[in-house]
Amino acid sequence: IRIEKKKQYNNNKVFRWKRKTLIIRKDKIQRKTLIIPSVHCLYCLSLFLFQTYPEDMESGLYKDYIEYNLENSARILARRFHDSLVFVIKPSKMIFYSFSIYKNFLPFTEDGIPFIGHMPGSGNDVEGLSHLVHLYNNAKHRLASDSTGLDSSSATITLVGFSKGCVVLNQMMFEMFSSCGTIKNDIKDFAQRLNSVYWLDSGHVGDRNAWLTDDAILSAMVHKGLEIHAHVTPYQVRDSQRKWIGKEEKKFVEKLKKLNGNVFEGRHFFDEPGSIDNHFKTLKVF
Repeated sequence: IRIEKKKQYNNNKVFRWKRKTLIIRKDKIQRKTLIIPSVHCLYCLSLFLFQTYPEDMESGLYKDYIEYNLENSARILARRFHDSLVFVIKPSKMIFYSFSIYKNFLPFTEDGIPFIGHMPGSGNDVEGLSHLVHLYNNAKHRLASDSTGLDSSSATITLVGFSKGCVVLNQMMFEMFSSCGTIKNDIKDFAQRLNSVYWLDSGHVGDRNAWLTDDAILSAMVHKGLEIHAHVTPYQVRDSQRKWIGKEEKKFVEKLKKLNGNVFEGRHFFDEPGSIDNHFKTLKVF
């Protein structure tokens, strides 16, 4: 993987993974010594193209949303998870200049509709999870070689998905808790250190699987003791053209509560009509 070093922002170093499109922000560097975070936060971006690099947005169609560019989204998350090292993962492909495709994590149709399940024709039933673990481990190794005294082997892991990026979380949970094959040690270690998962206003252009509703998967999540966070706005769960999203989210929360799961539901901006602005503000208020 070729890495391009980006300019510094307020003494924070930003690296770009050119092929795997992974950003690493090392925002706790002081006198060349990395303050070792207790949590690693992996974040999957949303469905909108305008969450790209700031220099690509300054004079573009979506300049009004430059606040939510890719790099600033990392800063927003770093403020939310102030003791964490934040990794931002971009989609591998965009279609119609609008919709994210994460084909490196799960199958999609040509129209950008995700399919939650094992990848057809693959003998590896944790293929998406394996890819995520490899990205994470490669990033850690890069940081360890560039920093003094970095040992993150005991850090817990938090997964965060926003909008269509939440389908990656659904796929990771499916693979993690439904695999029947032999699991490699690096995946076992990742799963053991996974502590919490955040779904932020999940939704996509299909007709199902914005939220997990499978009883066996949800039961396994509860049994593991995951902290589960669901944050929603009317933009998704009250969309009159996609009523299925609200129904799935309700099932997701109700089933987890019935299982005595450690689940928190945040409902934001329900005194206002659904809007793309409030959809993005979820990143600030969750």
